[in-house]
Amino acid sequence: MLDKSHHIFTAQIKHLASLYVSDKELLQKTLKEKSETRCFDEAKKPLASYRQFELTQMHANFYGNEAYHQARKDFVYKVSDHKTPENIALHRQKEGLKSHPSSGSMTHFVWQQQYEMGDDAMDSQHKDLFVLADKLLASASKEELTENIKPLYQHVEEHFMEEEALMKKLNYRDYKEHKKAHQLMLKSLNHMGDSINDDHWEQSNIHHFVTQWGEHIIHSDMSFNRYIQQQGL
Repeated sequence: MLDKSHHIFTAQIKHLASLYVSDKELLQKTLKEKSETRCFDEAKKPLASYRQFELTQMHANFYGNEAYHQARKDFVYKVSDHKTPENIALHRQKEGLKSHPSSGSMTHFVWQQQYEMGDDAMDSQHKDLFVLADKLLASASKEELTENIKPLYQHVEEHFMEEEALMKKLNYRDYKEHKKAHQLMLKSLNHMGDSINDDHWEQSNIHHFVTQWGEHIIHSDMSFNRYIQQQGL
């Protein structure tokens, strides 16, 4: 932990720099750890999601949002609003369905390059889930949630059936384990649907599922894709 005092902070930085210069093994170990942490952070929330948030928020502010322009004017002329803005007034924020993300929300799902398998059809199906998940996340009522989870479940189920049929046809060695993973993910979607019906929906449900989906692509689907390539298919 670096000290807040300027003089101590400077001394600590100089000491660390000297240490890394003199100890190459420690330097490489630190760089490796930093790289692994960066990869983990990127997988969890890629820089693209932050860019999307900023551009979406800027567009929403600059075009068709008179409240933003009024707030900007009030800021310049030092006019007080006399109350905390809704987006940071945690004590006034509503719970449950009405707290869905705005057009500039940080909670959008973003397709990442590391998920690409090189198969256009497969990549397209995987990308479609991110679009459907985003639509579910943006639902503003129980009716919208109920309506939007249907195409998501149907898309995932059809994709899994098509993939399993191909695995069985090619005698894929990890077919049973792969199918078991599919069943667990469908179970998660069923649980999500039940949560919506019981008014216990939480945004973390869909976040958890999309995380599952991404990990499944990286660890399972890519292994199957390599198997297909090895078979010369």
